[in-house]
Amino acid sequence: MSDSTTGNKNFRMYNGCVMTIQAPEGTNMYKIDADGSNADSGLTVTPSVGNVTLDGAKMHWEAAEGANSVSFTFDKKIRFYGFNITTTTGSVEEVAENVVVYVIGNDIIAPEGADIYSLTGVKVNGQGVAPGIYVVRAGNKAVKVLVK
Repeated sequence: MSDSTTGNKNFRMYNGCVMTIQAPEGTNMYKIDADGSNADSGLTVTPSVGNVTLDGAKMHWEAAEGANSVSFTFDKKIRFYGFNITTTTGSVEEVAENVVVYVIGNDIIAPEGADIYSLTGVKVNGQGVAPGIYVVRAGNKAVKVLVK
């Protein structure tokens, strides 16, 4: 995986790369939509659970039973710009608002107005953070993110 050094927050997946998306404990993901570009012809994305469909450089993943974690294996190159993830914390009727949060390098990218906290409760700005686990709060939703 790579990301731009010019401030652009997109990233690329290459042949053999694996990307794992994990929801907070007790939360299942049912749908993930990702916008992309520069996808190599004949790209195949293999999920660890559920099914992936590709529409050009747009990726759509669904899991009827939901999953707390899903890994995607890529056999060719694609550039992504972000993800919309639909989750539930209980029955299907309790679908949460879509909140896009992702990590690129040491930057946590969260919706405007979201608050980011270290596990010790210290509010951080999300840019150039130290490796560790952080909590992103957007409205009445919160997610944990891992910065490696």
